[in-house]
Amino acid sequence: MSALLWETLLTRIFSVILHYHFAFMAVSLAMFGLTVGAVWALVAEDGREELAARLSRLALSSGLLMAAAIALQLALPIRFVLPEVPSGYLVATYALCALPLIPAGAFITLALARISPASKVYACDLAGAACASLALPLLLGALGGPGAAVAAGATGCLGGWLLSRRRPAALICALLLAAFSMANARGNWLRVRWSGGGSAPAPLYERWNAFSRVVVLPVPLGPPFSWAMEPGLLRRQAPVEQRMLAIDSGAATPITRYDGDLRSLRHLRYDLTSFAHWLRHPADTLVIGAGGGRDILTALSFGSPSVTAVEVNPAVLDAVHRAFGDFSGHLDRLPQVRVIQAEGRQFLERDPRRYDIIQLSLVDTAAATASGAYALVENGLYTVEAWELFLRRLKPGGLLAVARAGSEMPRAAVLAGAALRGLGVADPSRHILLARVPGSIVETILVSPDVLSEADLANAKKVCLELRCQAEPVSADTGLSALAAGASPEELALLPFDASAPTDDRPFFFYNVKSGELLRGGPAPIIGALRTLIFWTLALALGLTVLPAAALARQGRWRAAAGKSPAGLPLYFALIGLAFMFVEIGLMQRLSLFLGHPTLGFTVALFSLLLCGGAGSFLSERFANGPRSLAALTLVLAAAVPASRLLAASGMGWPTPLRIVLSVLMIAPPALLMGTAFPAGMRLIRAFDDQRTAWHWAINGAASVVGSVLAMVCSLSIGISGTLWLGVALYAAATALCARLSAAD
Repeated sequence: MSALLWETLLTRIFSVILHYHFAFMAVSLAMFGLTVGAVWALVAEDGREELAARLSRLALSSGLLMAAAIALQLALPIRFVLPEVPSGYLVATYALCALPLIPAGAFITLALARISPASKVYACDLAGAACASLALPLLLGALGGPGAAVAAGATGCLGGWLLSRRRPAALICALLLAAFSMANARGNWLRVRWSGGGSAPAPLYERWNAFSRVVVLPVPLGPPFSWAMEPGLLRRQAPVEQRMLAIDSGAATPITRYDGDLRSLRHLRYDLTSFAHWLRHPADTLVIGAGGGRDILTALSFGSPSVTAVEVNPAVLDAVHRAFGDFSGHLDRLPQVRVIQAEGRQFLERDPRRYDIIQLSLVDTAAATASGAYALVENGLYTVEAWELFLRRLKPGGLLAVARAGSEMPRAAVLAGAALRGLGVADPSRHILLARVPGSIVETILVSPDVLSEADLANAKKVCLELRCQAEPVSADTGLSALAAGASPEELALLPFDASAPTDDRPFFFYNVKSGELLRGGPAPIIGALRTLIFWTLALALGLTVLPAAALARQGRWRAAAGKSPAGLPLYFALIGLAFMFVEIGLMQRLSLFLGHPTLGFTVALFSLLLCGGAGSFLSERFANGPRSLAALTLVLAAAVPASRLLAASGMGWPTPLRIVLSVLMIAPPALLMGTAFPAGMRLIRAFDDQRTAWHWAINGAASVVGSVLAMVCSLSIGISGTLWLGVALYAAATALCARLSAAD
């Protein structure tokens, strides 16, 4: 429980102090630390110390190191300009945060190797990790990120005391760490002091939850915040009182002072994100991603009679409408405004209303959630299925207005064209308008289910004179028109980026790098990060399997320890380690879309996999036969892959409790059988009189290190279903190998 709490909390911490691209580093980091611990337990075996005392000492060490590591990590000064991060800082971060997991890995290895039956130990290990997945959101909300990390250490110390109650030191440490974590929630002594490449000022407001860390910062009186406003117009605007709401280290949204006087909002009319309102006003408006309320105020300034604002993050709503409600004008209390805490797509699936304008203004937080290490960059708002839904929820002549960076507009045009073709539109280019301010990074794409009329185009030209911008239908741009119309595979192959339309099975709108670029290298920062991570995980996995074998051979223990074990046994442990990570990450990503947010996907998928896997391990000694249970697992997983996709496609609008129950029921059967894979390997170890239990556990952990990265890369390249099918194939290979080893025995 302590180890998994620490691993998942690191994804939150890294997203705040570094950037969300580095959050997924926590997965390989955690598996690396645990595997190093397994190697340490193997090489430094000490039969003189009582097992319970040694396990107690390891648990206490892990807990204390967690508290020390989080304090040192938050104190490390860091100055850089994203996306470049000093390698020395990354190495120090990796070593510091992996350190507490080394004694945790040694603890688990010794328990599995020296307590019989190992299947029950493994079941307890998985059950504790399942509890951690449920406890994480509660700890983050109550204690904040740093306090929750200290609480993870307290959990480890408590485990140490339970093993050796005659020594009260572990209990005293657990109580002290728990007391500090609770006191820190008020005193905020242990807090983020460096974030996003520089020092982090003390915020006016701070709140952590499983979605993100939200802070509100003061802003000097000056020109209004703008996504895309012509510089001359911006200089003419009167100073505006604002506060900046920051989400982790990668996103921000302004909170504007509003006293009920619409004249104070005139500056919002000149931002490019308001373009749709110039063409359709007054308009019934749906804002997806309400943030600090800027798009709500824009709609009000154009006289919208009805504004529905949907925001997924409850901490954002708390900051804007409660903590700073007097400043923001209590928008949630206005009669024409309806503020709803929900994920935008899930809300639209349930809401039968239709709108004149559906607005998404840079709706992605560039922040890792509690599952950021697994989620990376998937976003259910930017898929063909999502945009088809948005267009169906528009009134005749309605507009979907999406503001994104200009570099993302070609793929947005591809997405819009695919969604329109899915609704039966023959020529999508006549339904899409693109607006830009020269020199601005942000552009706006307008998509309508109906053909843009000549009056619309003429009106757009008049608006451009007012906003000093440029707007033209996609049909006027040969390149974008071809993309919207659906380019052939040969034409797509000539483009320098991946121009395929994101779907629910491959929902990576922000990852537009071609698969081959990952092998050849490319200029995108994420390419460098992924290549570096793949290289080091492979190197570490090789080292963690070869070095302990060499150490045992040097000590003269290798041949005696190996018994009559065949060469295929370590391969079996590698296969089940890889397979588990492919299935785990694939299911998390699938459920992230189905349940509406990676936090729910993470919690439900991980809890179900670990708890049911633990139950399968517990029962395996009595009921399971290795090859047969693995064969059943392969068949059940093969059925679960298309079933999960069908469930996600058909059940988006169902009530959340029902979706959670169905997700658990879908995961439970394969997870129960997945829990039998490791005990089956342990039975083979006993059958062959192999004394290298810790080494096989290290191989399993090393394979998981590699699998955590490869599964993520596979999802990016071939989709979530492809990743799950690879997991099925790996389990099928493990089944065949287990049957062969059992026959040899």
